Amino acid sequence: MCIRDSVPFTCLVARIVPKAIVKKIQPDKNLYEWKADDWKEFFRVLQNDYMTATEQWNEECRTELKTILKQTALDYFAIKYRPDGHKIEWNFKEFHVEYKFLNARCKVGKYYLRDLLKKSIIQGYYFNENVMKPVRFCQAIFFLIW
Repeated sequence: MCIRDSVPFTCLVARIVPKAIVKKIQPDKNLYEWKADDWKEFFRVLQNDYMTATEQWNEECRTELKTILKQTALDYFAIKYRPDGHKIEWNFKEFHVEYKFLNARCKVGKYYLRDLLKKSIIQGYYFNENVMKPVRFCQAIFFLIW
């Protein structure tokens, strides 16, 4: 079986990799529709760093992901077969990854604030990316600091 035909694998990818990174491959295509070339591109994209207002992915994120997946696999295989003979199934539908690196960053909506504002000697601070729904964004910042 190929990974592109594996529903559990596709569901897992959708939950453990930040959506902004997944959307770099085929933004208008569902993961279930990806072809072999899309998956090759996905694994290539995972190796790159992205530090923008809407994308945060670097070596620290990759290391966290590898560590969590490795530990989960070790834990699963250690208890896969219970002493009473019952086989334990891994519940991939509830598996997720909490990235400590990303949780430490201030995020409002889909924007990481540190990378949204840039400083220019001439312009002072400015947004380096157009903010979608700016009124909603400003309201969210207001409620964050209030």
